[in-house]
Order: sequence, then structure tokens, then C-alpha cells
Amino acid sequence: MVKVLGIVGSSHKDGRTNKLVTKAIEGSEKAGGQTEIIYLIDYDIPQWSEGHKTPRELKEIVDKADAYVLGAPVYYLDVNGLTKD
Repeated sequence: MVKVLGIVGSSHKDGRTNKLVTKAIEGSEKAGGQTEIIYLIDYDIPQWSEGHKTPRELKEIVDKADAYVLGAPVYYLDVNGLTKD
């Protein structure tokens, strides 16, 4: 069974980015795949810097997935800072 992880990089859990990620993984659910959606805002992700470490809990979730759907809002022609970090 394929596990698809939806990653929402927006700070708004009920916003358009969440709706898009949810729609994108529906096909996997209909085909019998296992899906999960996580919200980056729920994790203590430090700003990127030398020595940056991904939170252990988040790394474990990401490592178990076979495929990813990443959704992030775009500001000034680039993805938001939370997703970058």
C-alpha cells in the first residue's frame, strides 16, 4: 500500500492551500492508498540556519511516506518562509 503524505505549508489550516492539498491526495484514497495530512504550523520548526535540525517527530512522519504532496502559499513570487524552513 502506498502512503501519500500531504504537507500544508500555510499558517491557515482552513485556507486554500489545505483545500488544494486535500483535493490532490483524494485520488490516492480512492485507489486504496493510505493518506495523511500534516500542517507545518503544528511543529516547532526553527528558522533555517547553519546547524538547522528538523523536529524528530516531523522527520519520522516524512520518512514513512512513499510520496508527498506539498502545498505552500506564494508571496512575492516565492513560497512562504514556514515551508522554506
